[in-house]
This record gives sequence, C-alpha cells and structure tokens, in this order.
Amino acid sequence: MRWHGLWALWRKDVASFLLSPLWWVVAAVFLALTGWYYLAIVVSVQAPDLRFLLDHIVVLLLFVVPVLTMRLWAEEQQRGTAELLLTAPVTITQALLAKFLAVLTLLTVLLLVTGVYAVVTEIYGRVEWPALLVGYLGVWLVAAAFAAVGLFASSLSDSQVIAAVAGFGILLGLYMLDWAAGSVGGTAGDILRAASVWQNLSDFVNGVLDTRRLVYFLTLIFAFLFLAVRNVERRTWAA
Repeated sequence: MRWHGLWALWRKDVASFLLSPLWWVVAAVFLALTGWYYLAIVVSVQAPDLRFLLDHIVVLLLFVVPVLTMRLWAEEQQRGTAELLLTAPVTITQALLAKFLAVLTLLTVLLLVTGVYAVVTEIYGRVEWPALLVGYLGVWLVAAAFAAVGLFASSLSDSQVIAAVAGFGILLGLYMLDWAAGSVGGTAGDILRAASVWQNLSDFVNGVLDTRRLVYFLTLIFAFLFLAVRNVERRTWAA
C-alpha cells in the first residue's frame, strides 16, 4: 500500500477544512457550547464531576460530525472531482481513509481543547485523571465511530444536505438504542442495549476500561468504513 499517497490526501483534506469557514463556525459553536455547559453546571452548581461534561460533548458530536462529514465524498461527486481523485495513484480505500483521518484529526483537536476545563478544575479542586483520561478515550472512540458513519452517509448521495440528514439519522438511531432496549425488554432488549453507543460509552465515562467496549467501537468504525468503501466502489463501477 502506497502510504505516501494516503498522507498526501490527508494533508490536502485537512488543509481544505482549515480554509473552509464551515470548520471555524462549527469549532466556535462547539467550544462555546461546551464552555457554557462547563460554567453552568460544573462551576455554578459546584459539581466538579467532569463526567457530565463528557456526556454533553457526545450529544454535541451528534450534530457536529454530520455537518463536518457531509462534504467528504458528496462534495467530490457534486463537483465531478471524484473520478479525477480515483485516477490518482491511490486506491478507493486509501482515498476514503484519508478523508476519515482528516475529520478525525480535527475532532481530536476539538477534544484536546476541551481539556482546558480539566486543568481549570484541577486548579480549584481535584480531578481524577486516570478516570478522566479513560472517559476521554471513550469520547474519542465515539467521535471516530461517528466520523466513519458520516463518511458512509456522504458516500450515499451527491447532495451534502441529504448526507448530513442521513448521517444524523443513523447516529441518532445508534445513540437511542439504549432507550429502545428499555421499552422492548427481554432478549431483544439485551441485543439492542449491547449495540447502543450510549451503553458502550458509559463504562468509559465512569472510568472503567473494558476491552469488550473497545472492541465494540473498533468494530463499528471498521464496519462503516467498509460499507463506505463498498458503496463508492459500487457507484464507481455502475458509472
């Protein structure tokens, strides 16, 4: 695999995001809302438990990730540059993986910036750093899984709006499986609960590193990346 081609595309996609006003607007809104939540809950209510902040960040990612990922492949199709991209010395897998890593890089930056709240909390109180780092690992895995879902949604249509709506719908469904499990109950409920993003995230947020939860998120990431690659291949061959 010619990795230099993948990294060249990664740099190109990251630069494209950084030159886009959309990225700066999304980043500003995301950080403003997390800052407001930190002040409103952690400071005002004097509850220095940053698990509440992590839960809030995941909810924001439900909205932020589809907006960032809607353009990944839909824009290439819309502009007619998808065929040109695929004639470059890279495979479809490499091209899509570069786009996935570009979005994940930017999401990682956003998560790192929110780490300032932990530093502030440590100054005025006490932070359980091992538990918090496990929690952040869980949120990062959620961001990666959401990015893979968003990439798949972007491969479904030439329309960025449709890609954003489809991505949000899939993510919301994965997030709400735990609620559905409570209503269904029984074996079906257990299956839905096991497939729920929220259920698998909860251990991380509570500072528990469970390899089963880790495998769940890695499987989710791989599955949607695989679906995205297969979908683009199908559309390419059909054309």
